[in-house]
Amino acid sequence: MAESGGIWIADAEENNTDEWTGGLTEEGSNTFTVTEAAAIHGTYGFQLDFDGTNNDCYGEFDFITPQTNVYIRFYLNLAVLATGGSGDMDIFRCADSGVGTAIQARIFERANNKWGLNVWVNNGATFILNNSGSDIFTEATEYYIEFHYIQHASNGGAEVWVDGVEKASVLNLNTSGYNVDVLRVGSHFRSVPSAASIIYIDDVKADNSYIGAYSAAGTTISVVASDGIVLDESAGRVATYRVSASDGLALNDSDAGLASLLASASDSINLDDNVSGLLSLLASATDSITLDDTSTRTVTYQVASVDGITLGDTSTVTFKLLVTAADGIVLDDAASVTITLAASALDGIVVNDTATSLLLLLASALDGITLQDISTAALPSDITGKLSITFSTKKSTITFTIKKPSVAFAEKKPSITVTGV
Repeated sequence: MAESGGIWIADAEENNTDEWTGGLTEEGSNTFTVTEAAAIHGTYGFQLDFDGTNNDCYGEFDFITPQTNVYIRFYLNLAVLATGGSGDMDIFRCADSGVGTAIQARIFERANNKWGLNVWVNNGATFILNNSGSDIFTEATEYYIEFHYIQHASNGGAEVWVDGVEKASVLNLNTSGYNVDVLRVGSHFRSVPSAASIIYIDDVKADNSYIGAYSAAGTTISVVASDGIVLDESAGRVATYRVSASDGLALNDSDAGLASLLASASDSINLDDNVSGLLSLLASATDSITLDDTSTRTVTYQVASVDGITLGDTSTVTFKLLVTAADGIVLDDAASVTITLAASALDGIVVNDTATSLLLLLASALDGITLQDISTAALPSDITGKLSITFSTKKSTITFTIKKPSVAFAEKKPSITVTGV
């Protein structure tokens, strides 16, 4: 799979040289072509063949926006290369087209098919790496080289890496006069390679941050909302994932690494912590998140009224549930959970106290509750004693006294019978 991202990539995988937007320079019978033999990754790479008479043979890329802080990485294989002696040639150059060269790299032929490397900035005014007398490259061997150039009035300069090992870093120069809008990779200027010399170049990439090796382990992954990427932390490195609302990512921390997750309201993420790692979860009202507590970690759930979450207390986790009248939630006290119910007049709640739990009911006139006294208390069968009846008129009052009254209560209507007058 080809690399992606960055400012620009030339990897020849389209089986053409169209990625070099500034065109090719093929002096004399020199050729800059795409071949399978030149591939370092993928199917194709760029092959430079020399006629023994001319030296220029390179591809050029023109940046749309001039760069002031840029990284360039490419793979190099000096397959069959000689200059007939202790020659040298420029293999890489970045320039400000209106001023001159910002940074350039030159290889130097040494004995036993070895090559050294020098690097300059500011149009050749300042050395930052002088390894012309050292064995840096061996013919028929693959390397990747990365250059970092900064334009700045006081903190400018460059850095160089070969196979990920830093060879030079000078960042205290005044490079304000040179930005980068032209990139050239290949043989340019200086000595003429011998006839039948061949150079392979592949996977040229420009970016605004450190690039490193092609698909190298430890590559920093920046995930944006539309990536749709599945991240699997299956090695020992530390991964930090920043997840946005629509990523739809599955995060699996299957080793001792530390994963930090920032979840937004609509993530719908399944979190499974089956090791001793630490997971921090901020859940909002509409998350719909499945939480699986299969270890000793502590989980705190803050549930809002619209969550629609079912809480099952099957372990020692403590749940606190605040229920309002409109929730429409069925509460089942099948364990030691304490439930307090405050019912208002319009709730329409049926309260059935069939156990020893304590239910407090405040019933008002609108509750629609019927109270029926079906106790076994007996009604009195008679009344004994004296009975006095008094009649009053406008002029006089007459009182009758009954010595032995008798009062009988019928089944439906009570009746009173007076005797002994």
